[in-house]
Amino acid sequence: MLDRRAGYPDMLNNFVVYYDYDFEVQYCDLEKGDAGCFKISRDGEMARYPLFFGDHRTVIYTSEDKVNPTGSFVKAEISNDGKITYTEIYKDPTEKALAIFQVNDEYIFFLRRPAPAGKGMHCWYRFSDKKTFCMDGEFDQGLDKRSGHTHNRTYIYITDRVIAVRDMECYCDHNPDNCPFADYTPNPENPKEAWKRPFKVE
Repeated sequence: MLDRRAGYPDMLNNFVVYYDYDFEVQYCDLEKGDAGCFKISRDGEMARYPLFFGDHRTVIYTSEDKVNPTGSFVKAEISNDGKITYTEIYKDPTEKALAIFQVNDEYIFFLRRPAPAGKGMHCWYRFSDKKTFCMDGEFDQGLDKRSGHTHNRTYIYITDRVIAVRDMECYCDHNPDNCPFADYTPNPENPKEAWKRPFKVE
């Protein structure tokens, strides 16, 4: 099984998940070798970007319907006897290609593509109220974002030209209706100052 080309693997202890060139998510217990590997994605879907969620028996991945042009996030829960239960967490009927970069108890951080102007857009899906928040302002729409990362309230994104770090508390103060963090109260009356003058998109 492991000689098949692996894409975007995630590892937890001796367990690894990845998607292969057939766009199927494979799950492996490395202590068991090939005997410990099996497919956990469903038939009829193109599955990508799997990440462990909480423990080694729960995986979240992106799914694209092979018939209808829709993208979704799917949670696969593996029981002790190997039975897999699937839950569709988020479905976007307008987007096919969704890439998950991070998942925790609060949110899924992901990329939507194509976005307006055909450029990548970073978004948060918040579990608590099932809302989605995307960096879709005029400045952000001028950037073709690729991978990204968040830590606490710091947001890092990569374009074809730069790696940039952004203070999301400052962003939330200036954009209170689009703040993805449920535990932060924006202060639009007295917003934080930006760390440095933002660069101009040409």
